[in-house]
Amino acid sequence: MPIPATPRRAGPFLGDGVATDFPFGFRVFEDTDVIPRVLDAEDQEFPVVRGADYNVVLNPDQENNPGGNVVFTSPLPSGYRVSVIGSVPYNQDTAFPSGGRYRADIIERVADRLAMQVQQLEEQNVRALRINAVFEADPNVSLELPPPAPNTLLGWDSAGLALTGFDRTEFLAAAQATVDSASAAASSASAASTSASNAAASASNAAASATNAAASASAADTSASNAANSATSAANSASSASTSATNAANSATSAANSASSASTSASSASGSASSASSSATNAASSATAAAGSAASALSHLNAFRGQYYGALSSDPALDPNGNTPTAGDFYFRTADNVWRVRRTDGSWQTASNLAQLGTAAALDAQTSTTDTTANRLMRVGAFGWGTSVGGLSPSAVADLDSPPFSGVFQINPDTLNRPTDWGTCLHMYRTSSGTAHAFQIAKGNDASGNLFWRSVDGAGTWGAWRNLYHTGNLTQVSQADAEAGTSTTNRLWSAERVRQAISYVVGGAAGAPRVLSDTAINWNGFGVGANAARNYMLARMATLSVGVVGSLAFLAPTTRVHISPGGTRAGSGLGYASVRVDNDNNSTPLISIGTSPPGTWRLLGHIVAGPQSSMRSASVWLRIS
Repeated sequence: MPIPATPRRAGPFLGDGVATDFPFGFRVFEDTDVIPRVLDAEDQEFPVVRGADYNVVLNPDQENNPGGNVVFTSPLPSGYRVSVIGSVPYNQDTAFPSGGRYRADIIERVADRLAMQVQQLEEQNVRALRINAVFEADPNVSLELPPPAPNTLLGWDSAGLALTGFDRTEFLAAAQATVDSASAAASSASAASTSASNAAASASNAAASATNAAASASAADTSASNAANSATSAANSASSASTSATNAANSATSAANSASSASTSASSASGSASSASSSATNAASSATAAAGSAASALSHLNAFRGQYYGALSSDPALDPNGNTPTAGDFYFRTADNVWRVRRTDGSWQTASNLAQLGTAAALDAQTSTTDTTANRLMRVGAFGWGTSVGGLSPSAVADLDSPPFSGVFQINPDTLNRPTDWGTCLHMYRTSSGTAHAFQIAKGNDASGNLFWRSVDGAGTWGAWRNLYHTGNLTQVSQADAEAGTSTTNRLWSAERVRQAISYVVGGAAGAPRVLSDTAINWNGFGVGANAARNYMLARMATLSVGVVGSLAFLAPTTRVHISPGGTRAGSGLGYASVRVDNDNNSTPLISIGTSPPGTWRLLGHIVAGPQSSMRSASVWLRIS
């Protein structure tokens, strides 16, 4: 049988501490061709053993109803998850002997097994790391994984050509060193700024000293001019001249001293300016180095933030750097405490062990077996499906006229408007244009197999319960009851019993011709006299068409047979007959046979097979069906 493109995987199913059965819908050959994979509440694989922890129950007809159930010996705990996957062995154990018969069923089984194995590989492939098909393959790129090692991170090497392992401790230390380097660079930049500020202050002081020296020199020139004036005045007054000359000499000495001090101050200012220039240069170099370290640290930080977005409340349109998200980016969604990963098609998906879980993985499950919230995933046992209906609260179905929801309910002697004391009821409900429509089917727990049904009309009124009659609660009419025609019990009638009843009414016991005597009879409830009854029957028979049920015909078998009176034969084995006398052949009567009539006929005479194959007998027949 063809194998459809069905994923050889079912689930994941979420444990609730109650459910033990988990279905799968793909075809298998043996119950060993299926295994469950279980994760505990910490997302660690939980080993299970066939026979001890679970068993596999296959559907009997794997071609038309493939699949079955994985049945655990105890309920799957809450928070645990299980997926059912195919596990057909990767071998080919069928031998085709040379010159052997062509066995299509065996060849098809081998092809089915290969298809199952390919589907298993495909199911594993979708859970593996893969390079996008659009990526331009480089023959130098190796996709081989390095040997597993504890506390090792997986990543591309510096050339981007191979996957390699990074020591987790060293990676974290390097990241911390990068952060420390950025902090040190920032400190160096601050120190350089301080040195530049001090150098500027020194240069300002040197400029002030030079200004003071220039002022002292100007004062010396003024004193020398005054001295010349004093010398001229000295000619008029020797005493005054002598005094003025002494003053001038003193002034000149002061001027020379001031000029020397100015020169010293200028030299000091030049040294301070040179030192300030060197400090500024050193500060600029430190600032450049700090800026490079800070840029490198920022680049690493942005690259990290471009992949991990941190904690967010909903799926973002841009990453923290303001760029469009790329495949592999992820974040933690605080709204429902799940990790979300960016897919290659541009959508966000809830991550769960890198498995492709489909759209149902992002939906919330029911909070109870009677949770009717829209867009919730239905649990096993919800609304009575997939578990014993005894698990539903009896108070929820106190009255079958008003069940709380569509589902399966238990019926007990306390249930109102029930068709039976103990049983199960399937209730289906919907609304259309404001009008409620409901339908119920119920079955009793007794061995009678009685089925009941009822429905609600457009006004919301329940109709009466009706019993469905079938071979389980109806017995077949016996021949005696059919011929008596007095029983009022509902029975099953076959075509044979109907014919027997009619034949008895028309012909008497065992279908023998009923003799109409001269005594009065009661026919179909009407009393008639003897002659009137005979005339009535003859008149009725005269109205019959040729070949209809109840009519008589002169027929002969189409084959050489012997038939006793009362024997029956299909019309296809008979033919309308006539008798003629051949005067040229010693006046021997000859039987001519024509077309065959429809239906079944009873012989009223006697058919004798002649000694020769060409000899036939004909007689009167009654069509009985």
